[in-house]
Amino acid sequence: MPFLWLPVFGMLVTGLLQTPKDAKPPITNLRMEPKYKRLTWELSGNVSDVWCLKGGTHKKRANDNRYCQYLTLSLCKVTNYTVQVGHPPFSAWILFPEPDKNPEAAAANLSCRVHDVDFVTCHWAVGKVASGDSVQYQLFWMDKDNMEHECPRYSKNEHGVHVQCHFYNVTKYPQSFKVMVRGISQGHTVSCTQFHQNMNYYEVLSPPNVTADCNKSHSFMMWQMFSHFTKDFEYDLHILKNPEVFTAKDIKTEFYTLPNPGAYTVQIRVRADLLNLASAWSTPKRFVCDTDEDERTRVWRTALLVALGTLVMALGTFFFCKRCSLPQKLFPPIPKMKDPIGDNPHDDMMAWEAAQDDCPVTQLQILAEK
Repeated sequence: MPFLWLPVFGMLVTGLLQTPKDAKPPITNLRMEPKYKRLTWELSGNVSDVWCLKGGTHKKRANDNRYCQYLTLSLCKVTNYTVQVGHPPFSAWILFPEPDKNPEAAAANLSCRVHDVDFVTCHWAVGKVASGDSVQYQLFWMDKDNMEHECPRYSKNEHGVHVQCHFYNVTKYPQSFKVMVRGISQGHTVSCTQFHQNMNYYEVLSPPNVTADCNKSHSFMMWQMFSHFTKDFEYDLHILKNPEVFTAKDIKTEFYTLPNPGAYTVQIRVRADLLNLASAWSTPKRFVCDTDEDERTRVWRTALLVALGTLVMALGTFFFCKRCSLPQKLFPPIPKMKDPIGDNPHDDMMAWEAAQDDCPVTQLQILAEK
């Protein structure tokens, strides 16, 4: 039984042909097309009943006996793909992707998380046998057309090796997020590591901010939750109201009313039970809704209104008096006397200047001495 060596994207793989010696195999050029997630081959002769096996277990019938289409395809995990022919009896297999001679140098523990609503962070560890000062990793994410794009911003460890990638504005990326980390060590490529999952399954929920409008009889608490992927939330409130402590669970609205609140402390957490997600408890927040506080507020408000009213009345009186020349009427100017000797020796009368409101002025006549 001869061995067939097939080139698949620059790599050599083996396939076992179960055919008579010197017979032309019914299937040739077995290969994987990663862009289309398709295992395909060339047919020779009358071939029927063709099946594909992935990893030796997942079996599916070939389309038109010419190819097998897959929904998912790992570009990093080495997998055996086998094609079996019923008539004539035949089988061949390939490994995809190409096995690496040093797989333990690949990035380890690759994972991603959505956090703070708009951010995605992917992180990984340096491979077990990778030298810390001679290996470097690069992360690539794939768009809906399976085109690769490199990480926009890296974080490094103490040796300058990339160990994190940061994304902003998650709405720019496919919700079914696929990333790969490739490496180069001492001039040789190392196996890649892949992560592929829907973003809403690894979102880290942040508890919302609670505000309150309260008085002596009740406290009306409100909050608003933000997420690009999840809409159905439930909330838990942990309330400390001395000496009482209790938890209000499974709240489906974004508000809650607490009767007779007094002074109390509240914490909140959010859950998405369908996705098995829950946030941490928020930082405790204190609200004071007692009677003394209300009384002081009313006193300050009254004093402020009285002061404002007094100022308005004073300004109104001032502008009214200015318009009516009331100050000039109440305080007329003192008349100026003319000196008949110094000013004009021929004048025998002393004239007074009239006020601006034209009040009548009595003229006085000075009689010359004989």
